Amino acid sequence: MPDSIPPSSGTTIAGNLGAPAVCEHCDWGYLVPAGEAMPVCPHCRQRVLTPVDSSAAGQPVESELVATFDVADVDLGRGLQRFASGFLFKPADLSAGNLRSRLQRVYLPRWLVDCDVQADWRAEAGFNYQVVSHEDQFSDEARKWQSREVREMRVRWEPRVGRLARRYENVVAPATEEDEAVRQRLGDFNLTFAVPINGRLPDAALIRTANRSPDDAWTDAVPVLRQRAVAECRNACRANHIREFDWSPQYGTRHWTQLLLPVYASYYQDADNVLHPVFVHGQTG
Repeated sequence: MPDSIPPSSGTTIAGNLGAPAVCEHCDWGYLVPAGEAMPVCPHCRQRVLTPVDSSAAGQPVESELVATFDVADVDLGRGLQRFASGFLFKPADLSAGNLRSRLQRVYLPRWLVDCDVQADWRAEAGFNYQVVSHEDQFSDEARKWQSREVREMRVRWEPRVGRLARRYENVVAPATEEDEAVRQRLGDFNLTFAVPINGRLPDAALIRTANRSPDDAWTDAVPVLRQRAVAECRNACRANHIREFDWSPQYGTRHWTQLLLPVYASYYQDADNVLHPVFVHGQTG
C-alpha cells in the first residue's frame, strides 16, 4: 500500500539537517548539507542557490521519517536509457551516460501530522450473505426440465451508531504546491519501509523545504483522517461494507513533522545551450 507508513517511534529530530538556501529564479527553497558549496538549483538549473540567514528562515521543522534511495543500479540505468531514447530528434548531449554522471540526490517533503480525534458517528453497516435459489431450464438434449442451484451474494444493511476516541499518527499531507505534479510525473512512493531519521540522513542530499504551511496542509489531512475513521468503524462493526458515514469530529492538538521522499535530479543541454532538468524516482528509477 503506497501511503502506508510505520507508526511514529515517538522520537523526532530538529530540522537542522543543512543550511537554508533559496533559488532566486524559481523560488524553491532547500537545506544544503553542511560544509558543501551552494549548488545550482536542481529544479530550474538557472541559478546558484543563495544562502538564507537562519533567523530569517523561520522555525526549523522536525524531519521524522525518510524513504530511502533504494532503486537497483540496473533499474536506474534502464530508466535513464529509456528516457534518453524516447526523443525522435534528441540533442547530442542527451545520453544515459550524461544523465547518470550528473545525478544529484534530492529529498522532497510531505507533512506528517499526529492528532487526537473524538467524534460521535453514525453509518449503515453492510454484511454479506448468500441466497440460494433454484432455476428451472428446459434441456433440449435431455428433452426435459432441469433444475440448477443458483447462489447470489447480497448485502444486508443495518444502522449503527457509536463514539470514537483515537489518536491518529503520521497522517500524510502535501508539503509543497508541486506535490500533485510530482505524483503525476514520477508516480507515488512506497512509504511502508520509511525509517526514522535519528539525527542524520542515510544519504547526503539537498532537502526541498515546504512551501505549504501546516494550516494549509490541514485541509488535505482531514479527508485522510476521515478515511481512517471509516475503516476503524467498519472493523468495529465487523462489517463488510459501510456507507452513509457521518461524524462530528473534535480535533485535539496537532503535532507536525515531515517525511522526506527520494528523487534523483539530472539535466541535459539542447542545441541552443538551454539546460533541461530531469527528475528520476529514487525508488523505482
